[in-house]
Amino acid sequence: MDLMDAEDPQIASLPVQEIAGVGQRKADLLRKLKIATLGDLLLHSPRRYEDRSHCCTIDEAEEGKPTVFKGIIQSITTKRFRHRRGCLVEVVIADETGELTCRWWNQPYAARSFSEAQEILAFGKPAIGKSLTMDQPEVEILESGEAEDIHVHRIVPIYPLTQGVTQRWLRQLMWKVCHEFAGRVPRQSTAVSSQSNLTGETALFALHFPDDMDEPQAAKLYFAEEELITFQLKLQKRRLRFNEKATAPPCHNDNSLVQPLLSQLPFRLTKAQERVMKEIRSDLNNSSPMRRLLQGDVGSGKTIIAALTALMILESGHDVALMAPTELLAEQHYKTFSNWLKSLGVDLAYCTANQKINEISTPPTITIGTHALLEKGYQPKRLGLVIIDEQHRFGVTQRDRLLRKGVYPHLLTMTATPIPRSLGLTVYGDLEHSILDERPKGRGTVTTYDRDFDRM
Repeated sequence: MDLMDAEDPQIASLPVQEIAGVGQRKADLLRKLKIATLGDLLLHSPRRYEDRSHCCTIDEAEEGKPTVFKGIIQSITTKRFRHRRGCLVEVVIADETGELTCRWWNQPYAARSFSEAQEILAFGKPAIGKSLTMDQPEVEILESGEAEDIHVHRIVPIYPLTQGVTQRWLRQLMWKVCHEFAGRVPRQSTAVSSQSNLTGETALFALHFPDDMDEPQAAKLYFAEEELITFQLKLQKRRLRFNEKATAPPCHNDNSLVQPLLSQLPFRLTKAQERVMKEIRSDLNNSSPMRRLLQGDVGSGKTIIAALTALMILESGHDVALMAPTELLAEQHYKTFSNWLKSLGVDLAYCTANQKINEISTPPTITIGTHALLEKGYQPKRLGLVIIDEQHRFGVTQRDRLLRKGVYPHLLTMTATPIPRSLGLTVYGDLEHSILDERPKGRGTVTTYDRDFDRM
């Protein structure tokens, strides 16, 4: 395959073994770094950068200051300890200003990595004592050749590695693919921050071979924004496809159960609760299934919203499942619902690992339980609504398993964990949001304390 002639819009999916100079053996090693395609390779971010535009001379060393030195290997020795196990490998390098001893403790193989008269770069924190030393430095052997300016005389990327892959080889490969493919890999999103003058191509060069130390951060922000936008577009497309194919269980909302409950409650709903109920009622009257996240502090009144939503579903002849992460919370919900709904003739069921459901009763039912609702024993006849409390403690797969026990039932998830709007749109972009930002009268103030272990 002539890569120079490739115009495949899916070029980012090109297997790395098809890149000239890689081959199957190196490709297998790159997979250990989670690099399987050209796209993976181009986004393999350096873990740090070394400014090799000016390597310090040995006489410029400062105590404890991370520095890059370039020198010629003068000697290589391995010292064995008499009275304890272990060894010390010392490699002395020199330039025109002095000598530096690089030391590796208990790494005898380090001595086999070098030869006298080799030119090397050593990065680390020098220690100034009787002699100048540097313990456990990162070292790179320099070789003369046409690619020399890739490794010195510039800001150089230092990549995460795996055994069998060297910095020099990976850096040369990255230099090659950046020049060959950076302008030909289609970006997944054309959106660019108004504060950035980068394009996909210039961002890749800024990430791998920056002109100054500020460029990598700008490149990472560019790719982070691109990833976020791409993720959001996928969520929106998935939501559109879902709305096109999914038909919600019909909800009549005749208030035959909702109104009696409201009339017997010893409290009035807050304005925030009334606003959320209007949002939910609107969802339930749509042809597409509701997908809504209810956010509110502890004590803000999420449970009564869940109960009223459940009653609207029961009024339409469908079942309801409420799943909580722990038996304690599930039992608390069961007792609260029982207290509120006992006079309405609503059939409640309880399902946990210790209390299985053998058969759901014929009338429309509210079943409250834990992960046990995911098991085969729970098979509702007409599941119309799934309510998930503390939804962040369940995985998406678990949520979907419960939803698949019905035919596109409505979904209401609840959380007391504060979620900033920006994060909510990022993580829960496929859900509509409702926020209870008003506390019912008479509720105490929730106070959060930070305690260290001594005060726990």
